[in-house]
Amino acid sequence: MTPTTIRIHVRDAAAREELLRAIAETPDFSAIRNGDSAPCGVCIYEMGDDRNTDLARIRCLLESGLAAEVFVTAADKNPDLIIAAMRTGVSEFLPCPVRQQDLHAALKRFTARRNGQQHAEKPAAEEKRAGRIIHVIGGKGGVGSTTIAVNIAVEIAAQNPELPISLVDMRYPLGEVPLFLDLEYANTWGEAARDISRLDATFLASLMARYRNGLDVLPAPSRREEAEAVSPQAVATLMKQLKTSYDTVIVDGSPYPDDVSLAAMEEADTILMVLVLSLPCLANVRKLLETFDSMSPGLSGKVRLVVNRHLSKAEISVAEAEELLGRKTSWLIENDYAATLSAINQGRPLTECAPSSPVARNLARLAREIRRPEPATASRHSSGLFSRLFSRTRRPAQSAVAAQPARS
Repeated sequence: MTPTTIRIHVRDAAAREELLRAIAETPDFSAIRNGDSAPCGVCIYEMGDDRNTDLARIRCLLESGLAAEVFVTAADKNPDLIIAAMRTGVSEFLPCPVRQQDLHAALKRFTARRNGQQHAEKPAAEEKRAGRIIHVIGGKGGVGSTTIAVNIAVEIAAQNPELPISLVDMRYPLGEVPLFLDLEYANTWGEAARDISRLDATFLASLMARYRNGLDVLPAPSRREEAEAVSPQAVATLMKQLKTSYDTVIVDGSPYPDDVSLAAMEEADTILMVLVLSLPCLANVRKLLETFDSMSPGLSGKVRLVVNRHLSKAEISVAEAEELLGRKTSWLIENDYAATLSAINQGRPLTECAPSSPVARNLARLAREIRRPEPATASRHSSGLFSRLFSRTRRPAQSAVAAQPARS
């Protein structure tokens, strides 16, 4: 079969060489040399600052038959630009710089369209390989769930550079994921929630901010009017599209089980519930598990417990926490407050700031193992443990009161 030809219309020489290498490794496609004016199957066109001129040139390429399809790449991922390009006839949007896996996926969709599957978002073989969503929530506020979500997402992307990995901030309107990565961004998933009917793989890609190791980050909306427009149906649709576009999706979720949060968790494959070994946190985790059982029975079976800031000589042991909650813990993350706070303040992952620290090693292990999770192990709740733990924490206070001199 004659290879489909690809013309590359990009300004940066290094970017062009990367595209040439990627095309050379793609069966059934070949790149056209500079100066060759023959019609091509695909033109990869980089848009610059002059939007109107670029759109006119793209329209000319398509109408003249010089290109059967045009793929656009651009540093500017403004959704309005992407929509204007699509209306001009552009088939695919490739975030700049173009990753090899993004180009290969776009060319697979081109092949599917050429073979008469115009309405297929992805080829059937690719659809069968749906991605997994790992939804991270805190048993209560302030237990470090965002730290865990951000760091395992960065680590999974580093461990699997050939796979598309994304990190989604669902803690709207107060999301902090970009701060943890010192990441600048222009768009949020609120853009999609306003008109979820136009969401597809290309539009989703235009909303992403690219972290330096290739991780795609989707920030949360921060404006009140955006947050008020969010619906459970829109979030469920967003999660489904993320699953079809990415191999692994890490969600930094809200600890409050409202309708929107539940819609996101319903689409998750695994829910990491982060807790610390304190009585208020354990009580809240138990309430959350009971809430999951009452509101959506399937959620509780997805939960894996992660003990954060673990101390070997904690007043409440892991075994006691497991007895209280009626299930085993899956991972322990050691306490290293100084290293963790330093990483947050620098906007860098722990594997960069303190790669040899126990907490960084724990997170790297969690990132490796979470992609092959084991079933949750449930046991019987022990209501008597609550009273024993409560009396244990109360005794020092009683002693202090008894030691005070009586007032006359």
